[in-house]
Amino acid sequence: MHRIEHTSKHISETVLSSLQRLTDELRIDVHTVLQWKALNGMHIVTRTQPDDLIIFPLNGSIHIQQDSDSHTITNDHIMFLPHGHQHALHSDGCTFIAIHADILLHTHERYCDGLQQSVCQLSNKRHHHYTLSNLATVFHKDPAAARQLCAIHIHSLLADLLLRGENVHHSLHSASRIDRVLSVIHQQLKDPPDIETCAALAGLGLTAFRQQFTDATGVSPKNYINQYRLSTAATLLRTTTQTAAEIAHQCGYATAAYFTRAFKQHYGQTPQTYRQTQAP
Repeated sequence: MHRIEHTSKHISETVLSSLQRLTDELRIDVHTVLQWKALNGMHIVTRTQPDDLIIFPLNGSIHIQQDSDSHTITNDHIMFLPHGHQHALHSDGCTFIAIHADILLHTHERYCDGLQQSVCQLSNKRHHHYTLSNLATVFHKDPAAARQLCAIHIHSLLADLLLRGENVHHSLHSASRIDRVLSVIHQQLKDPPDIETCAALAGLGLTAFRQQFTDATGVSPKNYINQYRLSTAATLLRTTTQTAAEIAHQCGYATAAYFTRAFKQHYGQTPQTYRQTQAP
């Protein structure tokens, strides 16, 4: 293995040391490379992760709850979920790549456990999306080759993230502001905070908040609340015996009739029909 030479004065000693360790010590054992699509409303998976999981959204957005932290990532982000942590995935029509792997240092220390941030912004999302989509296809035909190529790709991605450390930190700082707001919206869906309160929670002015919120989620704050209400309602219809009126009230709709109109406009079915078609 070639050692990394210090070729630029702009690379800090800390980053150089991390890159050297990445080169010399990291082992990536990929188990699966799969492409998933969440259909028919919110898709939820709650589990304790036995290995490291890497999530790449290809389109739409996906909300990930990991232990007590929550993040919403779009198709220009990647998220690392270390093993041994419980997580839940919430999405409405998002396609994403999920990579299960063990990312280990030679000391058997898990690399993802030491990441300062679990969500990072991609510098060339088209390249990553194209490569990983192809690897997901190859995995079904030649799993061994797909695993090996995917490990190489992850190694290269981690090196790129280290080199872009300052930019990644800045983007994550912005994302963390929006994550705080999203957590409050999810907890207070029946009566969510207004736009001024959301901006104050993020520590931003209205214009900056609207821009950063849209950058993070792909939609405006108002549209996000509407979509999250509908996704939550769809999940409750599939997984509970609550009446449509009870779900409407829980999700913040003024009347059951208004809820029914909004639900049918979004899903093409009334809540009652949706529940019947989604029944096991």
